Amino acid sequence: REKIKRWKQEAHENEIALNTIREEEKKANETFQDKIDKLQEKLDSEAQLLKEVKANGTFQENIDKKKKKMQVELEGLYGMSVAAFSKALQQLRQLTTLTLQLGNSGLRAEGAAALAKALETLSQVTTLDLRLWNNDLGPEGASALAKALQQLRQLTTLTLQLGNSGLRAEGAAALAKALETLSQVTSLDLRLWNNDL
Repeated sequence: REKIKRWKQEAHENEIALNTIREEEKKANETFQDKIDKLQEKLDSEAQLLKEVKANGTFQENIDKKKKKMQVELEGLYGMSVAAFSKALQQLRQLTTLTLQLGNSGLRAEGAAALAKALETLSQVTTLDLRLWNNDLGPEGASALAKALQQLRQLTTLTLQLGNSGLRAEGAAALAKALETLSQVTSLDLRLWNNDL
């Protein structure tokens, strides 16, 4: 009887130990699954961003979230593609450094207007590099960009490469007016070659 009692006690203790192990495994699995779910959510979010901004031509992006920087290169894009990218760009409200390389990309006035609308929302930007040379921006596109620039009160470093973009005197005047309001800018690189000013 004593042995039977001891065996029952040992069986009970083993059952308790087994249940404890099962509980720990369950918790470990839940923690692991939670990490997987969070990772999947992050991947889905990044995939959605890429889906929104990717269009005709080639696309390259490198986002450094730690330093809040964004480097983007777009080529061979037209109005609607730039509009899609601009919509995504508006979500990056904490951005401080932005470089857009859209030279020779077929950008027209409507595309420049969409891009300008996005830039207006990036109030934290301190460094802006816009390379929009060899496009058909026209005076309308230049005026839209000029209006956006006036909203960037934190801007200190500005590069504008708008050569051969059909700005004309009207577009250049709009840009000049915008630059007058940016008294905080300490570094300016302005290139307006071949624009019939």
